[in-house]
Amino acid sequence: ARSSYGPYSRAMVRICKEESFHKKQGYEMVAKMADGTPEQQDMIQDAVNRWWWPTLMMFGPHDEDSPNSAELIKWGVKSKTNDELRQSFVDRHVAEAHEVGLEIPDDDLEYNEETGHWEFG
Repeated sequence: ARSSYGPYSRAMVRICKEESFHKKQGYEMVAKMADGTPEQQDMIQDAVNRWWWPTLMMFGPHDEDSPNSAELIKWGVKSKTNDELRQSFVDRHVAEAHEVGLEIPDDDLEYNEETGHWEFG
């Protein structure tokens, strides 16, 4: 986590390391359930269906609707915009979901060969 604010930047090094462990552990649990019984597969797909859109909203408003994003980028508090972070999340996690046989609940989801990104609703 890069930031011009020293205390935040230093704290984020440790936090990101710990969160990386939790993400790996979560992926392994999801993969195990997706490879499990039909009931386990249904449970994990239901969780993806319920949490996909709320998760994308956690990145904040779209850049054009964000009153603070440009200012935070300008001062180096953030290194990426809300939309850039959301796109990175989608690109990474759609691939991971597909690897374990899960579907993303978005009828508009489509891979754009030109940009190398997943386009989503």
